[in-house]
Amino acid sequence: MKPLSATLAICLTLLAAPAAPAADAWEGVVRARHDLELSLTVGGLVSQVLVDPGDPVEQNAPLIRLDDESARAQVDLLRFRAESKLGVESAQAKLDMAKVEEKIVRDLRADDAAGAMEVQKAELRTRLAELELNLAQQQRDELLIQLARGEQELTRYELRSPITGVVEEVKVAEGESLEALETAVRIVVTNPLRVEVFIPTDRTLTLQRGDAAWVQLQINEDEIGNWRQGVVSHIAAVADSASSRRLVWVDLPNPDK
Repeated sequence: MKPLSATLAICLTLLAAPAAPAADAWEGVVRARHDLELSLTVGGLVSQVLVDPGDPVEQNAPLIRLDDESARAQVDLLRFRAESKLGVESAQAKLDMAKVEEKIVRDLRADDAAGAMEVQKAELRTRLAELELNLAQQQRDELLIQLARGEQELTRYELRSPITGVVEEVKVAEGESLEALETAVRIVVTNPLRVEVFIPTDRTLTLQRGDAAWVQLQINEDEIGNWRQGVVSHIAAVADSASSRRLVWVDLPNPDK
């Protein structure tokens, strides 16, 4: 968005717009409050374009979707494996059987019908079965983690708006191939506008965020708007040593866009 020219008057005590530019007036530029070029971190085929230039969008609204059929099939496979309890149940059954067999051997040993080695072997089989059960539970937990990661990866195939704003540009169409990190949609916020102006440092020493500021927009060489009230939203912590000026931002309401 091309910035506009503006005259800024910082008014710490005035409650009305100045009648004309005075000593406390400086030239600046006006920009969109936000101007974001959005992209996806993965590339692929564009399957859906959900917005057009000029459309208002809410924060988190979907804008672009890529073809995610292959990735979704992989997630479905992970879900099938992660939700299956067969491995854990099988290992549990082996452990139950090992405990039964160990008890039988111990009973036989008590009647001198089994030797100490048989008891030791039965104990080891029970221990191995316990380890197999723990391993099966660990593998299932790992699959659940992989599933959560896969589901998170699926979100990378959809571009959502990080802010509430207006669609300025849509740079792709359905069926086109989109490269990773290639700009797909541009979102702007023009209410409020942001006025940027460099003010002499000595005139900013008593300035605070939230102070009133009056702005006069120059649309073109022949058209200058009325004074409009804004509010100081940022004062640079460091001044430019060469010009002895500090950058000041003013948020200017723009409900009529």
